[in-house]
Amino acid sequence: MKLKLEMGLVQCRISREEAQTLLDDGAINETITLPGGAGYVVAIGTMEGLPVPQFSFDPSGPNFVFYISTEDAKRLATEPLKKGIEGAFEQGYFSIEVNVKDFAPKKKAKPANP
Repeated sequence: MKLKLEMGLVQCRISREEAQTLLDDGAINETITLPGGAGYVVAIGTMEGLPVPQFSFDPSGPNFVFYISTEDAKRLATEPLKKGIEGAFEQGYFSIEVNVKDFAPKKKAKPANP
């Protein structure tokens, strides 16, 4: 699994083997050490009934959680090229990209001066 953090973008890349692990074990967990020593935990698990991969981000903590439906995991494990599942499956990897800024707390608007 590869996790890329750049300009507010989180990209998770899952190999076909990892997609098979999702089917076998139901989850992938990995700790990534970032510059400065910050640890980000990525938890990927299958959830029945989800139409597309889901993403959860807690701005108060270091956790990024991706959920992929069992059906998507089956497809990822068997089809080498797949597009249109909120990302692209190319060259053996499925990519999910999320702009973390969309999940960050919104700043309060300053009142207009009279």
